[in-house]
Parts: sequence; C-alpha cells; structure tokens
Amino acid sequence: MSFIDALTVAFKSYARFSGRSSRTEFWCFVMFLAMFGAALTIVQNMVMASAGSSQAVLGVATVFAFIFGITYVSVLVPTLAVATRRLHDAGFSGWLGFLALFPGLGILVLTILWTRPTAAAR
Repeated sequence: MSFIDALTVAFKSYARFSGRSSRTEFWCFVMFLAMFGAALTIVQNMVMASAGSSQAVLGVATVFAFIFGITYVSVLVPTLAVATRRLHDAGFSGWLGFLALFPGLGILVLTILWTRPTAAAR
C-alpha cells in the first residue's frame, strides 16, 4: 500500500470505528499528520519572523492559533477512528484507546500496541 493509498483509505473511512487498519495505513496517517503540523509550524515561524511590530506578531499568532485549532479539531475523529481500527487489527479492543487519557505511560502502551503485527481474525 502506497502512502497516498493509505491516506485515501484512512480519510474515506474517517468516522468508521469498526473493522481493521493495517500498520501501513495507520503509520502513514500518523506521518501525514506530523508532516502537516511541522509544515504549518515552519510557515508560522517564517511569517512571525517577518512581522515587524509586536501588534503584527500578535495578529499572526492569533490567526495561526485559529488555523491550528481548526486543523486539530477536523482530524480528531479520523485519528481516533484509525487508531481504534489499528487496535482491532492487532487483536485488541478499541476501548484500549482510552489509555491515551493517561499522559506518558498510556501513550507508550498504545504505541507498543499499535506496532503489533496483524492478529488472526476472531
């Protein structure tokens, strides 16, 4: 599965919490989100560096805070769905996604579970 195919599948089933997602689909989606966030941060820093006065910097910061907020809210459901489907594919309950509510250790445990190979269908 190519990077574009993985993203297409992930976004087409953006609100489907049942079923399975392969490791490729999940990690390509995660990589896309990381690259998009990094690109947005670089653009924000370049624009803020070129803004002269503190009023302009405050305005730019406000606009980018709004853009970041809209972006993260718009990918929240697809991220939760693909993460849940990935847990199903690894043979675990999707409810384990609630481990993300525990900072540090919860994400570490989920990352280990997300890297597990595909389990046989039940």
